Amino acid sequence: MTAHMHRQLLERTLFTTLKNMQLRPVKRMNFQFDPFHPQVSSIRDCLFHMNGEKLRLTNPSCSMKTEIVCDRSPPRIDLLLNEGQRYRILTENLTLLEVVQQLDKICRQFDPKKEEESRL
Repeated sequence: MTAHMHRQLLERTLFTTLKNMQLRPVKRMNFQFDPFHPQVSSIRDCLFHMNGEKLRLTNPSCSMKTEIVCDRSPPRIDLLLNEGQRYRILTENLTLLEVVQQLDKICRQFDPKKEEESRL
């Protein structure tokens, strides 16, 4: 597999994951990063994709906040779910695809529509 084909496969996987992601169980997302941290690109790219119109429409009441700090702390995403659970994703050593997959895994696990469908 050439590098170009590998990149295309990763992009396709990323966009498929984003297309199927639902933010229904998420009440608040807080993105915190230091722009001068050496490994900040994955959280910045994730923030860009999370603010996409189609994804935001899956839960218009989901609050997204960005905190820019200047303390060289590692980048992180803090999630507060509708049920009160809290999650923290440390993105320092993750690729964009891995961050999106972690978010999708959490959202799928607590998706209220999925629970309704399983009861039927």
